Amino acid sequence: MEWSVTNGKVIGLVSGLIVLGLLIFGTPFLACLYRDHQFESLVRLRVDSPDCQKTIPGQSAECCQCYIAFDGVRNGNTIQFSGVGLKQSYDIEKRIFRLAGDGEAKNGKNSVELRAGHIYVNGEQVSGRSTPLRVLVKGNGQLLNEFCDVSW
Repeated sequence: MEWSVTNGKVIGLVSGLIVLGLLIFGTPFLACLYRDHQFESLVRLRVDSPDCQKTIPGQSAECCQCYIAFDGVRNGNTIQFSGVGLKQSYDIEKRIFRLAGDGEAKNGKNSVELRAGHIYVNGEQVSGRSTPLRVLVKGNGQLLNEFCDVSW
């Protein structure tokens, strides 16, 4: 078979379509991996609260893994805690504060408050009832859902 310019164009077109397809379908997954890595690199608050538990009939309640992070906070010393009813512990290796009870965690203007079994971020009630919660609190107070959805 003799090589021709037409064969080269077809091969180039097919190669271009394959690269384009990989970009279109691969980019959302790569973006999710990057966002997950970024979230995991922050100091996170794991909230153990009745608002963040699922109850399975006939079994005990279990935490739904509710995590909240302040954007850019990579050092636990920048978070202030208050409230006599707030229980906290810190896993230095995983950079996770575990919070339970009533009280508040603050970073700058942003706050996470646990009150009467409910979770409030910057005064707005959020709930992870029966589902995991993974929230990034931006510096301007905006709340972002850090679960990735790559569905079309």
